Amino acid sequence: MPLVLPASRKDIERIQSGRKRAAVEQARRSAFWQPQLAAIRTDRLDDPNEWRRIPILDKATLRGMTDQQFYQEFCVTAPEGVQEYWRSGGVTGAPLFYPRSFRDIEYGLLSFARTYDCAGAARGDSAHVSYPLGIHPVGQAFARSAQSRGIAINWAGFGASTPPALQLDLMQRLRPTLWLGMSSYALHLANLAEARG
Repeated sequence: MPLVLPASRKDIERIQSGRKRAAVEQARRSAFWQPQLAAIRTDRLDDPNEWRRIPILDKATLRGMTDQQFYQEFCVTAPEGVQEYWRSGGVTGAPLFYPRSFRDIEYGLLSFARTYDCAGAARGDSAHVSYPLGIHPVGQAFARSAQSRGIAINWAGFGASTPPALQLDLMQRLRPTLWLGMSSYALHLANLAEARG
């Protein structure tokens, strides 16, 4: 930590190859996955035919589990324990709450911070976060990770607490250099701003 960004396509392929093996070995620690992955050859995961032997998991299977099955049979708890529970995405059915270890959070926030790097943002920039700040982690993760890059954050959020008109007022007053949110919401805000003149 921090992981060095890959310098070439070959570096990316090398990292992916190593992480495939680590992912399968980690999944085998799960009572749910162990029998399904027992015959998978981890030394051949770069072979598409071997990779295809890994069963596809869908949300219907996950939703069919009781909480006890999900947490005790499917999830693998890290030795250092759980720091946070992150809600699954999607709008149908009951959401799942995935346990995240202290190490998961450290690497997760690094990956969110790298979004700023990819956008060319740097110390001194400011961001207006219009992602939800409630039970789903995306808004909080973007806001928290900005700190490591010296980026100021307006934790605006989304929904009833910060309706579209207030979003526009805040952006006009605070003049952020970055905006973070769903693309469909950006379009809605743009249309509203245009209608206001």
